[in-house]
Amino acid sequence: MIKKATILCLIINILFVPFVLAETKEVDVSATVLTQPSNNSFAGDDKKPIITKIEIRDITINSAVIYWETDEFSTSAIDYGLTLNYELGSIVDQTNSLFTVHKIILENLKPNTIYYFRIRSMDNSGNKVISENLNFSTLAVQDKTSPVNISELYAKPGDKEIFLSWINPDDIDFAKVRIERSLEKFPINLGDGELVYEGKETSYLDKNLINNTQYYYTAWSYDNTGNFSSGALASATPLSTDIVQKQPQTSKELIQPHSLISQPSDLDLIKEPEKIIVKKLKNTDISFFVYNDFIKLNLINNKIHVFSETALTISIPLDKISKPVKIIQVIIDNQIYFLKLNKEKKAYEGRIKILEDLEQCCLTTLIFYEDDSMDIITNKITVEPRGRVYGKNKNLIKEAVLTLYWYNEQQKKWQVWDGTKYNQKNPQVSDDEGRYEFIAPRGNYYFIISKEGYLTAKTQEFYVADNLINYNIILTPLSAQVWIWFQVIILILILFLALATLLRTWMTLLLF
Repeated sequence: MIKKATILCLIINILFVPFVLAETKEVDVSATVLTQPSNNSFAGDDKKPIITKIEIRDITINSAVIYWETDEFSTSAIDYGLTLNYELGSIVDQTNSLFTVHKIILENLKPNTIYYFRIRSMDNSGNKVISENLNFSTLAVQDKTSPVNISELYAKPGDKEIFLSWINPDDIDFAKVRIERSLEKFPINLGDGELVYEGKETSYLDKNLINNTQYYYTAWSYDNTGNFSSGALASATPLSTDIVQKQPQTSKELIQPHSLISQPSDLDLIKEPEKIIVKKLKNTDISFFVYNDFIKLNLINNKIHVFSETALTISIPLDKISKPVKIIQVIIDNQIYFLKLNKEKKAYEGRIKILEDLEQCCLTTLIFYEDDSMDIITNKITVEPRGRVYGKNKNLIKEAVLTLYWYNEQQKKWQVWDGTKYNQKNPQVSDDEGRYEFIAPRGNYYFIISKEGYLTAKTQEFYVADNLINYNIILTPLSAQVWIWFQVIILILILFLALATLLRTWMTLLLF
């Protein structure tokens, strides 16, 4: 017969059996109590919990919610990773409670990525169960970025024809070019004009036109998801062969505001420009971005610095514009583009490729308001070369590894710069021509550069104000370093011999 005291001790021991949660990593976790925690247990329980009704819900680009049920009150834990090794660690409920309905949220995941996971639960008696291997895929990031406009759009007039030529963007997801024309104004939106061309070519001959009539063209580039650019503009007037042909109207004459106004009825308003040009916007109201808008360029003295062959996003936030807008045009290197309202309807934007042959140019922005007034804002663009890695003889060094460090002002320490936040790799490897490029926010930085056969180098600390990091770096070959050390050793030996000779002379004088 079991005594009452023995029964009481047995119950206390069972009720206070501790369980240990798995070691976790720093990942955001949330657990919801869907069933009241258990306060009862039974002695001699050796039955494992049974896991059922596993569901993966609310999958996003960076999170997912895992639900499951157990037939008895149990702990909640998930192992997960990019492989079946579950290398990303374990997520456990932090309340130390037992449930029959379980929920754990996985966060800080990568988009469009397959994740593997398994469920672990343990009852109050220490019986453990592990589910089979499961997986899910996070959603891909929806591409809302407008593609880069075509470059170098020219319209060359002929007899009853206009020859159009351009350079297609080199984006991986480039799909096609669509060109529309109008006799009245540049087509602003798709369908405003007559379709002239659609495809991937880089030129088109527009025939059967009327001489002495001006034609306005707008060309949009498309990506594979259907996004289209803000529009590149060109205009020309076909002439008969016995008349001297004019140059394409994408030349310098288009820099004048009156030639950019797309409606003939507006021409009379330009007779006294000082009455209609307003200064509602400042230079700083226009923002400039690169690397798919991950980096905002610093405007210094109304000037930005960019690398050649870079896609530049020009953006004017809607809240900076105080009255209704008719159209916005930008001129860069005598090329004209529209800015269009983005999908979020928060800014007028356009993406333009900065070509290699530019060094310094003006970027003029013209805002035409519905009340027939306008703003003109001029900024400057300086196009700089990329940095290079050289040897002692000015030979270009490829495959040099450049690691960028920056000073963290908040933590007051140096650390490897996280390029992923800015759509860049760090470290970078110099290309076949020894080139590299970093575009970074303002701050203090330095490089460590390594290359097999060369001495690892560390640069001096430098401050970045205009975003671009493009220093030319010279590496010392190991053979040259050996020669330097040889010279140092020879110098030490010479000094040692000189000192020994001096010491011997001094000893001789003392003895005699």
